[in-house]
Amino acid sequence: MIRALFLLLLFGLGLAGAGVWYGEMHHLRRAVPDRLPGWTEAFDDRSGMRHGILRHPRGVRPHELVLEWRAASPGGEGLNWDLRLTGRGIELSATALLPWQADRVRISGGRGSVELAPLAVHDDVEGLFLVEDIAGEVVEPLGVQVVEINISGQLRGVEVDGIAMGSGPMAVTIWADGRLEGDIALAGGVAPMKGVIAGDLGTGHADLDLVIQSPDALIEGVRRRLEPLGGTTREGLRVILPLRLIP
Repeated sequence: MIRALFLLLLFGLGLAGAGVWYGEMHHLRRAVPDRLPGWTEAFDDRSGMRHGILRHPRGVRPHELVLEWRAASPGGEGLNWDLRLTGRGIELSATALLPWQADRVRISGGRGSVELAPLAVHDDVEGLFLVEDIAGEVVEPLGVQVVEINISGQLRGVEVDGIAMGSGPMAVTIWADGRLEGDIALAGGVAPMKGVIAGDLGTGHADLDLVIQSPDALIEGVRRRLEPLGGTTREGLRVILPLRLIP
């Protein structure tokens, strides 16, 4: 989903540089059809700087992600857009600011939720990521991209095969090369646990890697059901949950 947002920003800044505030994709498709990169097919015909819709992957339902944007009133710092990203189990919103010097786009004020079940490779994973903040910048988007996006919030009601894993904070950073990584701490389940999330937007995959540091405290039946998901190491009992980030 973040990759789709980056594509929007690249497209938007390209139009801004050309001074085409009222231009829309159907104008470009008629004027220079052979010069448009393939990823522009994701934009609806009426998409432009003022408003628009991007679909990824286009027409592949129910896994299609839909990014909508609408220009807000310009402020003292620059041009503003309201962003909304929806999909199966995904409901996110944020604001984007293009400063008057047009050297970067700033994302802020992100809120929303992401359900774990539609992203999980295994069928028996439940939980909700309540996003409390999304903030970051895209620098020099028409040249070398330097991107860092920070997402923070709370994982709520995480369950694996009906086993309560708990709730707690999760903070994720997405880097310029598409890597994402973050820290997790869960409590209130079968045992306290810590872990990380690590993945790559290029491949569209990530792992929630949780560690129960005191596995001996688990009921034997619970331990036996969790062990196949990661196994016991020196750090404790690992529970690895693969995720599909991008359809």
